[in-house]
Amino acid sequence: MTHPENFYKYASPSTALIILENSRLRWSSPLLFNDPAEFQRMPRFEPTIAEASNEFPSTLINIASGKIKFDESALSPSANLLLQCVKVLLAQKTPEAKIASALTSRIEDPDAHVISGLRGFFGENFLSTARVMCLTTNHSNDAMWANYADGHKGCVLGFKHIPRLSTPFLEAKKVMYSENPPVVGNGMDFLLYGDTRPLRAATINAVCYTKKIDWSYEQEWRAITWRPEEDSQFADYKFYPDELESVTIGSKASPDTELAVKKILRELYPHCHLYRLVINNGESSRVPIEHCESST
Repeated sequence: MTHPENFYKYASPSTALIILENSRLRWSSPLLFNDPAEFQRMPRFEPTIAEASNEFPSTLINIASGKIKFDESALSPSANLLLQCVKVLLAQKTPEAKIASALTSRIEDPDAHVISGLRGFFGENFLSTARVMCLTTNHSNDAMWANYADGHKGCVLGFKHIPRLSTPFLEAKKVMYSENPPVVGNGMDFLLYGDTRPLRAATINAVCYTKKIDWSYEQEWRAITWRPEEDSQFADYKFYPDELESVTIGSKASPDTELAVKKILRELYPHCHLYRLVINNGESSRVPIEHCESST
């Protein structure tokens, strides 16, 4: 996946000025987000664990009897223990039907059982310690201007990554949008291999980087870190002045906002580009303006 050259942050007039004056961006816990479903959509398996459970006993029997060539070292500890038991039972001439019956899961709705465990992991403590920076790749989204930049009165701040400074924007990942919770694996693989590192990574990505399709207009990317040592559910982290690539002033921004932005850019961000959003015939575009021009 190609990483965007620039990311954008929509902000109200007052918030934009605070960010620019302090060179700090707010990273917040998902508990503070306006979407109550954030980090709440647990991923699923397809086929489901319940469906795989019906085939799991025969799969173990086939592995144990050599009908399926299989790398047993890849099995989870619990699956490997079951496999060794099956081998012993087969060696004792135990009927396969009896073995299969003994291996049949008695857990009602195993998928719900797994989801319950995930919800326990991704609980309030996890959400409280997560710090998320939400960004977008679109600087001229009318809905974003309306929702996050005080109805075009605010600004859009553009940021770029600086590799030599190991700045965090390169760590941002694209948010995926779907109507249904994402699929992270095959139910049979889960029963055989357990909680593998790839499955854990896929689960983290599914929970932290997916949203319902209704939010797709945001074209969001997000960077996430965890701060268990912080008491508050948000923190304002410094960014380098050179990371600020541009500021776009909204089409309805007041003259006072524009003058304040120009003053800060002259003093703190002399290399930053300044634009004004212009609406013509219902279409928006950015027009460059000089922030070194007279403020009188």
